[in-house]
Amino acid sequence: MTRSSLLERMDSSDFGTKMHESFFSSTILREDYHVLHKTDVAFVILCGNDLTNIIHHGHNSQKTLTVCKFSNNGKFVAFGAKDCGIYIHSIDKDFPLVAKARGHSAPILTFDFGCADDSPDSASFIRSNSINGEALYWSTHAKKQTPLSQRHTRWESQSCIFGWYLEGAHDLCAEENSTCITSCCPLSDRSIVVGDSSGRLRVLPNPARSKDTVYLQFSTHHGKVQKIERCGDTLYTLGSDDSCLCMWKVSSLTWPPTMPPSLYNDHVIIDEKKEDQHLSVSLALATAQMEDLDFSTSHAEKTSSTHKPLRPWMRSIVPPSNYTPQLGPLPDGRLVLERIHGYDGHNAKNNLHYISSGESIVYSVGKTLVRYDEEGDTQHFRSVEGRINCLAVHQERSLCAIGQEDAEQGIVIVALKTMNYMSLCKSTAKGIQCLDFDESGRFLLALGGNRLTIYDVDNEVMIASTLTHATETLDVRFTTAANTLVEVGRNLVRLWFIKGSDMRFEEVDMSTMQNPTTFYTCVGWIDNDLIVGASTGDVIRFAGVTPISKIKAHTSKITNISSVAGGTFAISAANSVKLYDSKCRCIIAVDTEVLGVRHQISSLSWHSDTRKILIGTEGNEVWELSSKDGSNINDGPLVSAHASSPMAISAHPNGTTFATVADDGFLRVWNDENTSLDLAMPSRACAYSPDGRMLAVGFGKPVKDTAKTINGKWVIIDVSGRSYCIIAERRDSRKFIREMKWYSNGDRLAVGSDKIYVYQLASETNPALKVDISLVSTIDMNSPPIHFDFSKDGKYLRVNSEANELMWFEADPAIRISEASLMKDTEWESDTCVFGWNVQGTHHPEGPNVRSLDCYTEDCSSVVTGGDDGVLRMYSYPCTSTRSNYLSYVGHDGAATSVMILKGGSHVISAGDDHAIMIWRHEIDDRLLSERQESSVIDAVDATDICCTALYGCADQIIFPTSGTQNLFQRHNSQIGAVATSSSRQLVASGDSCSDFPSKIWIWDPQTCTEIASLSDSRLRGVSALAFSPDENRLACVSSDENHRIFVWTAINGNWSNAYLSAYSLGGHEKISFVQFTQTQLIAGGRNNLNFWSFVPNLSVSKGVVSTQSQDDTLLCGAMMGEKLITGTSEGSFITWDLTENKIVGEVKAHTSAVTSLRACPEGIVSGSSDGLVTIWVWSSDAFQKKHSFDVGTTSAIHSLDICPHSNGHSTMKILAVSDSTCFEISCVTGRVTKAAKIPTAGEESTC
Repeated sequence: MTRSSLLERMDSSDFGTKMHESFFSSTILREDYHVLHKTDVAFVILCGNDLTNIIHHGHNSQKTLTVCKFSNNGKFVAFGAKDCGIYIHSIDKDFPLVAKARGHSAPILTFDFGCADDSPDSASFIRSNSINGEALYWSTHAKKQTPLSQRHTRWESQSCIFGWYLEGAHDLCAEENSTCITSCCPLSDRSIVVGDSSGRLRVLPNPARSKDTVYLQFSTHHGKVQKIERCGDTLYTLGSDDSCLCMWKVSSLTWPPTMPPSLYNDHVIIDEKKEDQHLSVSLALATAQMEDLDFSTSHAEKTSSTHKPLRPWMRSIVPPSNYTPQLGPLPDGRLVLERIHGYDGHNAKNNLHYISSGESIVYSVGKTLVRYDEEGDTQHFRSVEGRINCLAVHQERSLCAIGQEDAEQGIVIVALKTMNYMSLCKSTAKGIQCLDFDESGRFLLALGGNRLTIYDVDNEVMIASTLTHATETLDVRFTTAANTLVEVGRNLVRLWFIKGSDMRFEEVDMSTMQNPTTFYTCVGWIDNDLIVGASTGDVIRFAGVTPISKIKAHTSKITNISSVAGGTFAISAANSVKLYDSKCRCIIAVDTEVLGVRHQISSLSWHSDTRKILIGTEGNEVWELSSKDGSNINDGPLVSAHASSPMAISAHPNGTTFATVADDGFLRVWNDENTSLDLAMPSRACAYSPDGRMLAVGFGKPVKDTAKTINGKWVIIDVSGRSYCIIAERRDSRKFIREMKWYSNGDRLAVGSDKIYVYQLASETNPALKVDISLVSTIDMNSPPIHFDFSKDGKYLRVNSEANELMWFEADPAIRISEASLMKDTEWESDTCVFGWNVQGTHHPEGPNVRSLDCYTEDCSSVVTGGDDGVLRMYSYPCTSTRSNYLSYVGHDGAATSVMILKGGSHVISAGDDHAIMIWRHEIDDRLLSERQESSVIDAVDATDICCTALYGCADQIIFPTSGTQNLFQRHNSQIGAVATSSSRQLVASGDSCSDFPSKIWIWDPQTCTEIASLSDSRLRGVSALAFSPDENRLACVSSDENHRIFVWTAINGNWSNAYLSAYSLGGHEKISFVQFTQTQLIAGGRNNLNFWSFVPNLSVSKGVVSTQSQDDTLLCGAMMGEKLITGTSEGSFITWDLTENKIVGEVKAHTSAVTSLRACPEGIVSGSSDGLVTIWVWSSDAFQKKHSFDVGTTSAIHSLDICPHSNGHSTMKILAVSDSTCFEISCVTGRVTKAAKIPTAGEESTC
């Protein structure tokens, strides 16, 4: 029997920098003395009994001391320093310096004292390591020794990490590229523990000479393990990045002599070459004890050398008693964007337009294009990658061009009727500032930075481009004349003339006008005459290139001109709109402040047919006015929102209403009436009472900008009627209110500012609502609270602070509970704390910070988070692993500062820095796939990641991975992971299988073997499945990493050279065996899963519903047969799916063994089984009937199938089947089976 050591973490403590440095440099190796560095270049020696009596203080090096150590015999104390020297002192009176060891070329990392064999009690030698990997030997008199002379030395300690005894440990880390050994400590004569730069501990045999040695692995610190020391049965480890000291219990572990397992990740890896291997009870016990085994680090994360500092809250999380560790599956619901409240009136220009007959409008909010249809009061959306800066609309073609902030994202053309992408114009300029279509809608003018560019929209090519050389350009438009542009800005009005790809301009002489201005702001038209708005409020009319007249339209800067056919035009300034006829006579003037518009106008659109004027304001509102009398057509704004952010959200207990407050000083209640109340002060916290009759609102902001703002004040508003009157108010703090939370029985309210104040409330309803408030307790905090939750019994508060702390308090006595384990089984009324055990998996090491979250803990429980990147992410609840799968939804531009799930889970509300409020419909899919059993057939099918696929090309040629010399497509640098052909067989897609680096997918022509396009993404690691959509404009890819990520690329108008990544999501931890497109969705199925992915408005998933008869089956393959989906199972059955309800409508036993491959054919479907049979099935009378069956002569599974139909299109002529690395061609006429090709096996190079 062999013995090893097992570590069990006992406790951990948070140490600041001072204790951190002290521990590193002040290890007690002798009971009566203790060394402590007083400054960077000095040291003191303390009495070891109480560490208060200074025995001696001295000085040796001119640089920082890095390590110190006593010899066991008490004769020497030595110091290592950053000056690369070792200073050896004698422990006599005054601790004299006896020697200086100099020879290292880098600062000293560690050293050990050693004794000669003939003098076991006398320290005679020193071995030392430097930080650059040097290992040197010395006598205690600083004389350098050779390694050969030290081979029999007995070393008092084993802290040096560079030595022959750790050769295998270094080789093990070298395979992981970026990790290295940082510390070590012997546990016994036979085992040693080493720490590395990734925070892991490994227990290895001592010595560890081979990288293939047996070891145990534990995860502890975040970042480098700087120091390891053992004291009895306790091991102490110190992390340099997390400043955490951990205590470990060391115990012996017995292993069966016939089975030396290596524990890696969550598997016991057994050498399959050994035959007599038996698990013993001790191994099972050992596996169960290893709670800190490294389950959570993927290969990509292991090779990363960067680490985020460990947050304090992560040291305070403890799992509940009944928790079973598991990786988070995809959530059992999805979010669908239903409505957006808000409009971008701050950052975007010319981003509000009437379309069609004037009953619809289009505008932008952050990263989202919105089409609002007044009929039906509905919104339709299209999200883009970057913030939208400007829009251009062509009415006749119903096209909208979107200019984005980031030049790499280009200009997107969207069809307004369907809100689908039409084309993408790649821009080379910085941030698109202005767009305009020409009269035909074929050409698009873009201004980005100081560059003008003209695009051919239909052909997606750039025609001409030039620098403007202008100080500041404010507007640019096509003129009514052919091939002519007009540019206006600071001190300029220019006409540009286009000839081919050449562009030239002529300056318009504005000095002929009386009192010329500096800024010309916008462009419009009166019939064919140009008009230009100026910063003085004037509108200048041109005849050709000559200014001929000027009218005083406003007293302030002209911001927008909206022209229509017939010569009429509308002009807007800061707070007014005027309508003019073709003779420049004012028809109507509207003062928008009189109508209740509180903010200046940023955009303008006039629809002459419906006589309506649309204005967008800097307060992020859209108003619709009548051009007949200037009245407001609606009761208030057509689109409303807060004028500033951040916003706070509170959900009403009725599950349909919610309230928001923001720095603009308004309370808004969102329901059928959308009520607003002017509070006159900025607010960042609000909370509905449990009965919904009252709303608490807290006031203030970090920096007061007006004397009216009273930080720390809070009020209770009666919202039971329509009066919205304040019935109570209080102020106990001088800091702004950050968070508010009611207890469920309504008698207590917690208010957080710099502290947490818990109040007792007593309310009366007759004759009028009245509330008495008394302060119960005050919870003092070192850092302001940002989130907190009441426990269900109301006794406790769970608190997150601004310093990333997680704390617990007794609510009434305000006593902090320092032991996290005491609260591990406490149930909480709400789950809004962003730091906690139940949501720890939402904090990805390299991902954005989580700003807000909410949890739905009923059936199909989930967590929805909002991050700094504005993306909403949805996880299954609880989410305890950073490897948990999630669905992401592109939402806000900037951080998503608030997320709230309405009661009942019907909707999710989010608010962001883009001043938008988004309402997401929470579609909960409670028809879950049941747990399925795995069969041995699946393991055999999944045993290799090598592509075993052969397909027919457009000319009936065979396409397959090969290492031969046939017609080849030779762009792959690794083995091929997947191959797919388009429906016309004119395109082939093939992807790399290697997951060590980002993989590529190649689109190529099967006739000429020439490349058409390449697709890649930094998150794509290995390709396991590919599929074209029926229209050949989309390609779906499944990666072979543990999350089986799903990528969807879209070719605009079939041009794959301009393809872009249109959808992305995690696919789940279960292996995905196949992907299939329908006309409207993507279907992915495999081990224990069948998911239906929809694309509108984002990539979202719903799960297939399995009947009770099929609960134990695993789906291995799938094929579309007309409008039906057919899947093959591990039990040999065909399952027919209804794609409208995503459920099973039929099941039939097809094979005696597993169905491993399916392909649609003219008769119905072709199937392949795990025993090597290929069968053609006819679909007749809603049932399958066997037509032909072929035996390819192998007992291995059929990995892939393809068919070549007869020219009449009614029958199958040939079948291509791959089994046992051999491609067989079957003649359906004669039944003859021939070997067509050999497919490379694992390890062989391959190409297509």
